[in-house]
Amino acid sequence: MELLKIILIGDGSVGKTSIRRRYLGNGFPMQYLPTLGADFSVKNEIICGKKISFQIWDLAGQPVFETIRKMYYHGARGAFIVCDVSNPESVMNIHNWIDELWRNNGHGPIPFVILGNKIDLRDTGEYCIPDQTIQGIVRGITTTTGEDLPFNVTYLPTSANTGENITEAFKRLGIQVSSHRMFLSQYA
Repeated sequence: MELLKIILIGDGSVGKTSIRRRYLGNGFPMQYLPTLGADFSVKNEIICGKKISFQIWDLAGQPVFETIRKMYYHGARGAFIVCDVSNPESVMNIHNWIDELWRNNGHGPIPFVILGNKIDLRDTGEYCIPDQTIQGIVRGITTTTGEDLPFNVTYLPTSANTGENITEAFKRLGIQVSSHRMFLSQYA
């Protein structure tokens, strides 16, 4: 079984914990409780015929936890960078999270999937950042980072509340990380 340490990062209250809980089958919490430092879970899956054990680290996004977060990045092989589509600041901070991820994981550029969470709020009439705007940010990431990335950067709109695209997100990241590890082993 392949062990994959992945992390959920992004600004505070974007829904990282709710995404993890939904993926684990624990439902959607009705009350917001901030993560203090980090939280950890494991889930086994079969992705593309391979047994994968996701070691899921949910990292607190508040600036006060930046120093603590650094130690949890080490050994990560992939990440979800989560933004809240109803919070423009969280979308604008995507580049900051990429930088923090690559600086602190011990492997440099590693695969990640950007999740635009809380798309269910679009049904309430609340203003939300259009998917096209976030997809534009994704297209610009390679140019901005100056890296020739050996993996695709993808965006997926999600709702931890309804469960939309949560399982798909983990599947995509599992495929990205497994493909990236095969790419790296060719140069070992």
